[in-house]
Amino acid sequence: MIDPAEAEQHWLPAEENRAIFRDRIVPHLLERRVSQETPTGGKNWHDAGREGSFVRGKQSEHRRMVPTLLRRGP
Repeated sequence: MIDPAEAEQHWLPAEENRAIFRDRIVPHLLERRVSQETPTGGKNWHDAGREGSFVRGKQSEHRRMVPTLLRRGP
């Protein structure tokens, strides 16, 4: 078992911890990202509403949204 007092000796101060994350980790994670002109939000989307509201509200919304989403692609 790890002794909490011993682990505490290796903790960085909060500001140094944030600086490392901001300056070294975030840029590394973002360098592989490719921006796109029109974000699509991925392939999954969720529509929430009251049970039974699909007939009038969500169904008509789906009819409008699906063609647009299919045109945009992944």
